[in-house]
Amino acid sequence: MAKNNFLLTLLKLCGFIIIAFFLAALSKEFTLSLKKSHLLPLIKIAEGGILYLLFHIFIADLTGIYGKIQEFFFRKTFVNLLIPSLLVIVSVIYWSLPKFSAAHLNANLYFYLSGFLFLLHLVFISLHTKEKGFGGFVEYVFIFSLLYVLNLIIFAFCLKAVINIHPFHIIAESARKSYLYFNHFLAKVTS
Repeated sequence: MAKNNFLLTLLKLCGFIIIAFFLAALSKEFTLSLKKSHLLPLIKIAEGGILYLLFHIFIADLTGIYGKIQEFFFRKTFVNLLIPSLLVIVSVIYWSLPKFSAAHLNANLYFYLSGFLFLLHLVFISLHTKEKGFGGFVEYVFIFSLLYVLNLIIFAFCLKAVINIHPFHIIAESARKSYLYFNHFLAKVTS
Protein backbone atom coordinates (compact mmCIF):
# COMPACT_ATOMS: atom_id res chain seq x y z
CA MET A 1 0.00 0.00 0.00
CA ALA A 2 1.45 3.37 -0.99
CA LYS A 3 2.13 5.96 1.70
CA ASN A 4 -0.66 8.28 0.45
CA ASN A 5 -3.17 5.42 0.40
CA PHE A 6 -2.11 4.42 3.91
CA LEU A 7 -2.62 7.96 5.22
CA LEU A 8 -6.00 8.25 3.49
CA THR A 9 -7.04 4.87 4.93
CA LEU A 10 -5.91 5.98 8.39
CA LEU A 11 -7.91 9.23 8.07
CA LYS A 12 -10.99 7.27 6.98
CA LEU A 13 -10.57 4.91 9.92
CA CYS A 14 -10.38 7.89 12.31
CA GLY A 15 -13.40 9.41 10.55
CA PHE A 16 -15.32 6.18 10.97
CA ILE A 17 -14.52 6.07 14.70
CA ILE A 18 -15.87 9.61 15.10
CA ILE A 19 -18.94 8.90 12.95
CA ALA A 20 -19.59 5.67 14.87
CA PHE A 21 -20.29 7.64 18.04
CA PHE A 22 -22.86 9.79 16.22
CA LEU A 23 -24.30 6.70 14.49
CA ALA A 24 -24.81 4.96 17.83
CA ALA A 25 -26.33 8.05 19.45
CA LEU A 26 -28.60 8.70 16.44
CA SER A 27 -29.85 5.10 16.37
CA LYS A 28 -30.54 5.22 20.10
CA GLU A 29 -32.34 8.58 19.95
CA PHE A 30 -34.37 7.49 16.92
CA THR A 31 -35.50 4.34 18.75
CA LEU A 32 -36.29 6.25 21.94
CA SER A 33 -38.27 8.81 19.93
CA LEU A 34 -40.34 6.05 18.36
CA LYS A 35 -40.91 4.48 21.78
CA LYS A 36 -42.06 7.83 23.20
CA SER A 37 -44.41 8.36 20.27
CA HIS A 38 -45.92 4.89 20.53
CA LEU A 39 -44.36 1.48 20.84
CA LEU A 40 -46.48 0.06 18.02
CA PRO A 41 -44.66 1.87 15.14
CA LEU A 42 -41.30 0.59 16.40
CA ILE A 43 -42.62 -2.97 16.58
CA LYS A 44 -44.19 -2.78 13.11
CA ILE A 45 -41.04 -1.26 11.57
CA ALA A 46 -38.95 -4.03 13.17
CA GLU A 47 -41.40 -6.65 11.88
CA GLY A 48 -41.11 -5.18 8.37
CA GLY A 49 -37.33 -5.32 8.62
CA ILE A 50 -37.43 -8.93 9.83
CA LEU A 51 -39.83 -9.78 7.01
CA TYR A 52 -37.34 -8.33 4.52
CA LEU A 53 -34.47 -10.32 6.05
CA LEU A 54 -36.47 -13.56 5.90
CA PHE A 55 -37.50 -12.80 2.32
CA HIS A 56 -33.89 -11.97 1.40
CA ILE A 57 -32.46 -15.13 3.02
CA PHE A 58 -35.07 -17.72 2.03
CA ILE A 59 -36.86 -16.50 -1.09
CA ALA A 60 -35.10 -13.92 -3.28
CA ASP A 61 -32.58 -11.13 -3.33
CA LEU A 62 -34.48 -7.98 -4.27
CA THR A 63 -31.46 -5.67 -4.52
CA GLY A 64 -31.10 -6.19 -8.29
CA ILE A 65 -34.67 -5.06 -8.94
CA TYR A 66 -34.33 -2.29 -6.36
CA GLY A 67 -31.13 -1.13 -8.08
CA LYS A 68 -32.98 -0.79 -11.39
CA ILE A 69 -35.71 1.25 -9.65
CA GLN A 70 -33.07 3.48 -8.04
CA GLU A 71 -31.35 3.97 -11.44
CA PHE A 72 -34.71 4.92 -12.95
CA PHE A 73 -35.15 7.74 -10.45
CA PHE A 74 -31.51 8.73 -9.98
CA ARG A 75 -28.84 8.38 -12.65
CA LYS A 76 -25.90 9.17 -10.35
CA THR A 77 -24.53 6.30 -8.27
CA PHE A 78 -24.05 8.34 -5.09
CA VAL A 79 -27.63 9.64 -5.21
CA ASN A 80 -28.81 6.02 -5.66
CA LEU A 81 -27.15 5.20 -2.37
CA LEU A 82 -28.21 8.37 -0.59
CA ILE A 83 -31.97 8.56 -1.22
CA PRO A 84 -34.28 5.58 -0.66
CA SER A 85 -36.70 6.37 -3.49
CA LEU A 86 -39.39 3.78 -2.72
CA LEU A 87 -39.50 4.76 0.95
CA VAL A 88 -39.91 8.41 0.00
CA ILE A 89 -42.62 7.57 -2.56
CA VAL A 90 -44.55 5.39 -0.09
CA SER A 91 -44.30 8.16 2.53
CA VAL A 92 -45.53 10.83 0.13
CA ILE A 93 -48.44 8.63 -0.96
CA TYR A 94 -49.36 7.81 2.64
CA TRP A 95 -49.19 11.47 3.62
CA SER A 96 -50.95 12.95 0.57
CA LEU A 97 -53.64 10.43 -0.36
CA PRO A 98 -55.96 11.17 2.61
CA LYS A 99 -55.53 14.92 1.99
CA PHE A 100 -56.70 14.71 -1.62
CA SER A 101 -59.25 11.89 -1.46
CA ALA A 102 -61.54 10.09 0.94
CA ALA A 103 -59.16 7.12 1.11
CA HIS A 104 -57.59 6.31 4.45
CA LEU A 105 -54.52 4.09 4.59
CA ASN A 106 -53.62 1.69 7.37
CA ALA A 107 -50.71 3.01 9.47
CA ASN A 108 -49.58 -0.52 10.35
CA LEU A 109 -49.15 -1.31 6.65
CA TYR A 110 -47.11 1.87 6.23
CA PHE A 111 -44.84 0.92 9.14
CA TYR A 112 -44.35 -2.61 7.75
CA LEU A 113 -43.52 -1.23 4.32
CA SER A 114 -41.22 1.46 5.67
CA GLY A 115 -39.24 -1.08 7.74
CA PHE A 116 -39.07 -3.43 4.76
CA LEU A 117 -37.94 -0.68 2.36
CA PHE A 118 -35.48 0.89 4.80
CA LEU A 119 -33.70 -2.41 5.34
CA LEU A 120 -33.82 -3.17 1.60
CA HIS A 121 -32.09 0.15 0.97
CA LEU A 122 -29.44 -0.55 3.62
CA VAL A 123 -28.67 -3.94 2.06
CA PHE A 124 -28.49 -2.24 -1.36
CA ILE A 125 -25.99 0.28 0.05
CA SER A 126 -24.00 -2.49 1.68
CA LEU A 127 -23.68 -4.50 -1.52
CA HIS A 128 -22.68 -1.48 -3.61
CA THR A 129 -20.03 -0.10 -1.26
CA LYS A 130 -18.26 -3.35 -0.33
CA GLU A 131 -14.59 -3.61 -1.32
CA LYS A 132 -11.73 -6.06 -0.71
CA GLY A 133 -8.64 -5.71 1.44
CA PHE A 134 -8.03 -3.70 4.61
CA GLY A 135 -8.20 -0.36 2.79
CA GLY A 136 -11.40 -1.46 1.08
CA PHE A 137 -12.89 -2.54 4.40
CA VAL A 138 -12.07 0.81 6.00
CA GLU A 139 -13.58 2.60 2.99
CA TYR A 140 -16.67 0.38 3.28
CA VAL A 141 -17.32 1.04 6.97
CA PHE A 142 -16.63 4.75 6.51
CA ILE A 143 -18.97 5.19 3.53
CA PHE A 144 -21.65 2.83 4.91
CA SER A 145 -21.72 4.60 8.27
CA LEU A 146 -22.12 7.99 6.58
CA LEU A 147 -24.89 6.69 4.34
CA TYR A 148 -26.59 4.95 7.26
CA VAL A 149 -26.67 8.21 9.24
CA LEU A 150 -28.06 10.14 6.26
CA ASN A 151 -30.64 7.45 5.48
CA LEU A 152 -31.77 7.24 9.10
CA ILE A 153 -32.32 11.01 9.08
CA ILE A 154 -34.32 10.72 5.83
CA PHE A 155 -36.28 7.83 7.40
CA ALA A 156 -37.07 10.01 10.43
CA PHE A 157 -38.43 12.74 8.16
CA CYS A 158 -40.51 10.16 6.26
CA LEU A 159 -41.99 8.90 9.54
CA LYS A 160 -42.71 12.49 10.62
CA ALA A 161 -45.48 12.50 8.02
CA VAL A 162 -47.24 9.74 9.97
CA ILE A 163 -46.33 9.99 13.66
CA ASN A 164 -45.31 12.75 15.99
CA ILE A 165 -41.51 12.58 16.06
CA HIS A 166 -39.10 15.49 15.84
CA PRO A 167 -36.16 14.76 13.49
CA PHE A 168 -34.31 18.00 14.28
CA HIS A 169 -34.51 17.26 18.01
CA ILE A 170 -33.28 13.71 17.36
CA ILE A 171 -30.30 15.05 15.39
CA ALA A 172 -29.43 17.72 17.97
CA GLU A 173 -29.69 15.33 20.90
CA SER A 174 -27.65 12.73 19.02
CA ALA A 175 -24.92 15.26 18.31
CA ARG A 176 -24.82 16.27 21.97
CA LYS A 177 -24.70 12.68 23.22
CA SER A 178 -22.13 11.58 20.64
CA TYR A 179 -19.88 14.44 21.77
CA LEU A 180 -20.20 13.20 25.36
CA TYR A 181 -19.56 9.58 24.30
CA PHE A 182 -16.50 10.63 22.30
CA ASN A 183 -15.07 12.68 25.19
CA HIS A 184 -15.63 9.74 27.54
CA PHE A 185 -13.87 7.44 25.03
CA LEU A 186 -10.92 9.84 24.73
CA ALA A 187 -10.66 10.11 28.51
CA LYS A 188 -10.53 6.31 28.81
CA VAL A 189 -7.96 5.97 26.00
CA THR A 190 -5.65 8.71 27.27
CA SER A 191 -5.76 7.73 30.95
